[in-house]
Amino acid sequence: MKAYVRAGLNLIMQRARTQTPQSKLNADDLFFLRLGAADDLARLPEYLPCMDALVGDPRIAEQLDVMAGNNSRRTRSPSAEQLMKRVLDLSIKNGRYEFDEEYFEREYAAFEEAYYSPELLYEVVAPLQGLLIDSPVSLSDDLEISQLKGDELNQNRRSRNPSASRDPLELKLCAIRSGCRLPKIVGDDVGIDLEAAKKDDAKRAETNDRVEQVVNALRLYGVESVYPLAIIHRTNQWSFGHEQVFPGRFQPDIHFSTEVDVRWLNSFKQFWDVLQSGHIKNRKFLDVAIRRFSYAHERHRLEDKIVDLLIAAEALFLSDYNKDDPYIGEIRYRLSLRAALFLGSSTDSQRMIFRQMRAAYDLRSKIAHGGDAENVKLPKQPDNIPTQLEDFVWTIQSYIRLALRKAIDLAVLPETPMDLVKWDELIFK
Repeated sequence: MKAYVRAGLNLIMQRARTQTPQSKLNADDLFFLRLGAADDLARLPEYLPCMDALVGDPRIAEQLDVMAGNNSRRTRSPSAEQLMKRVLDLSIKNGRYEFDEEYFEREYAAFEEAYYSPELLYEVVAPLQGLLIDSPVSLSDDLEISQLKGDELNQNRRSRNPSASRDPLELKLCAIRSGCRLPKIVGDDVGIDLEAAKKDDAKRAETNDRVEQVVNALRLYGVESVYPLAIIHRTNQWSFGHEQVFPGRFQPDIHFSTEVDVRWLNSFKQFWDVLQSGHIKNRKFLDVAIRRFSYAHERHRLEDKIVDLLIAAEALFLSDYNKDDPYIGEIRYRLSLRAALFLGSSTDSQRMIFRQMRAAYDLRSKIAHGGDAENVKLPKQPDNIPTQLEDFVWTIQSYIRLALRKAIDLAVLPETPMDLVKWDELIFK
């Protein structure tokens, strides 16, 4: 195959030099030259050995000119003749019809992966808005945050058009990257299996959830502006999978980006490792609190933000609710008092947090029961100036972030109880 690809590219470039000055060659010229050279390519001495190698390989032969894909979607795979026309792409890098040994080896590995693997390997890419980075960071073996390549948002990226526009910020724009494997289904007589398709959907959803967990962690770590434009599942160009795009849930009213350095990313990696530990995973109320805190960043209406923030607060400060002792009277008072004692460093700060959390609970209750948020009396500023609703909601959000970060730090200590805090001891100490 390498010999044929090398010979084929040489043939096309020889034709190009005789027909058009090399300085004026563009991608369209080369594309049409390639189409016109089909018969001459088939007459190359390297053509038949390459064809024989393809059809003589039983693993490849059984996947030629047949329905192939996953459990829910399939299309007809290329025939041997069609595949021979495509394999020149194994060395066409950025539209350049010149043999590139290193590029060929990389692309051929992807070719083998597509035909020899019993699974479809999907690259999962979630382009991020609101975060700029200078270098990648690996969060686990199959999960990372890395720079966004120039053509990754180009819908025609498989056309390898080198003239695709390149954003000057592309080296700093980034994406969360992961992977997902689904069973590969090959055969004209294999029917659609709805139960298997549901299992595939569950695997995709699990992968998407990991992406969302990274976004949640970034927000909790201080990058409030971050959100995924979409989550894209795609296979390499040799595979039989189909690209699937899961749209992002959120588009902010105001766009701004936070630029971080290597030190910050390494620190975030440590924070991510803590979030993945059993100390956090085994406390389900922390997962609820973190997710609801993150959801609050996606709400355009302040009323919706405060509802999510108070759900996070209840999960965090009322986690000791016991079904055997269902009395949780005076939730408003209990929540406010615990938040004040947990976060306040002095009597004055505890008093202020108590009043603000009590008002936040009143605001949430009014909204949940169809009331008007404007009718809730908010605590005044220290200088006796009335508090605006937007400022109040941002204050509560900062409290919940501080509380979550403190709770996570507590959770990793071996002596910490499951509910994190023995509230009665904290109150009466």
